[in-house]
Amino acid sequence: MSPGRRLARFTGAALIATLLAGCTSVPVLSDPMPPKSPGGPQKTITELRQQVISLLQDSIDATGNGEGWLWIAYDPQVPWSHDLGYTGLASCSTVGEKGSHQIRAHVYRAPLGEPHDTARVLGEHWESQGFTLRTVFDQVKGDHVQILLVAERADGISQNVYATEDTMSIEVLSECSTHESFDYFIEHGDDPPPSAKP
Repeated sequence: MSPGRRLARFTGAALIATLLAGCTSVPVLSDPMPPKSPGGPQKTITELRQQVISLLQDSIDATGNGEGWLWIAYDPQVPWSHDLGYTGLASCSTVGEKGSHQIRAHVYRAPLGEPHDTARVLGEHWESQGFTLRTVFDQVKGDHVQILLVAERADGISQNVYATEDTMSIEVLSECSTHESFDYFIEHGDDPPPSAKP
């Protein structure tokens, strides 16, 4: 199945309902950064799909358990893999008159321990890669615990971990790009073939 057809099944509403059920308020994350060099070379949509897959694999490895991960918002459930078609498209800032875009990838699984320990392990790993950490929320109500930790870097890449006593997820968002391949995807529903010249 192509990235375009799979993207149509990736719904933000399902994602929010799955991860934040029971949370009375959802803090707003900071806006993604525009391309660091708007006039310079921009990565293609396929390059950014590969970027988030690589980063997500690295974060999964940092948890110490590569088993049981599933792509978010798919029914029936889809096991995590390096298939670029399960990554999604998101909008960034507008650069001049041209919109920029980024790619996102989001997986989840059963918890791997106490939520704060999970966030600490990933946070330390991300800090070692030059990311700045930000706790969006950290709530404990009786037996219910939930924490959302965001890691952001100057190149616009961000990652986050959401952990509770019942589930955990990792999301990666690529740097932003104004490359013409995004226009091709929006028009055709698929990434341009290698021979295409947008």
